[in-house]
Amino acid sequence: MRIGLVVSLIASPLLCASAWAQAPDPQALFDANCALCHANPVDKDIPTRAALESLSPDVIVQSLTEGNMRIQGEPLSDAERIAIAEYLTGRRVSVASAVPTAGLCTTSAPASAPAPGIDWNGWGPDVHNTRFQKNTGGLDASNVGRLKLKWAFGIPNVTQSRSQPAVVGGRLYMASQSGTIYALDPKTGCTYWTFKAGAGVRTAISVGPVGPAAAPARYAIYFADAEARAYALDADTGRQIWSRKVDDHRAARVPHGEGREERGRCSSHEDAEGL
Repeated sequence: MRIGLVVSLIASPLLCASAWAQAPDPQALFDANCALCHANPVDKDIPTRAALESLSPDVIVQSLTEGNMRIQGEPLSDAERIAIAEYLTGRRVSVASAVPTAGLCTTSAPASAPAPGIDWNGWGPDVHNTRFQKNTGGLDASNVGRLKLKWAFGIPNVTQSRSQPAVVGGRLYMASQSGTIYALDPKTGCTYWTFKAGAGVRTAISVGPVGPAAAPARYAIYFADAEARAYALDADTGRQIWSRKVDDHRAARVPHGEGREERGRCSSHEDAEGL
């Protein structure tokens, strides 16, 4: 008994010292991986350290993991990315779930079939990527000024939204920078369901049939995330039907569909708005 007690008392400081030695040094990590661009920016589009300090730590981790700084952040471990983010912002990375607990829909009527020319599916109301709605429902220049806000929906822990929502079959489907997909009631803003993708989503949500187009078994929403994974989810329930990694290259990602991709440099104008 005494020997066991002595051994444990001796070993405990050694274990503590080992754990302490393995803790990331955030100042050294920032100096080695970030300071070259951000300590004294030579380009006005590169955010300064002060600008980085004003961001959420979750946004910095997201940028180093799957965002604009993913190439610079790839050699870093998860713990090192978190250490840099918390060091810069002075705040802890959030561990809270993005799944909403309030504003949930009390009823869940099934989504109806898409209505071409009326719904907004993907990047527009038709297959030609029109980007404007011909069917305005009576809205014109004479009454547009009388529009009033009916509801608003906030997405936690994000700084930008680059995914085009889809309004199809009586539902509004929306993706987010955090990777959470939301199915909302467009009339009230309540949430039918959420789904967490493996990375942030910038593509538009597209709704299409599962099975023969003439007699589909059900409808699904289709999108891709920032790590080049494509998904199909049941439009009614949000259940994942399938997911595929479409490119294994370390820098592979799916463009958001607006004809522009990030530039391969230290930073870009987007970074100043939230990396």
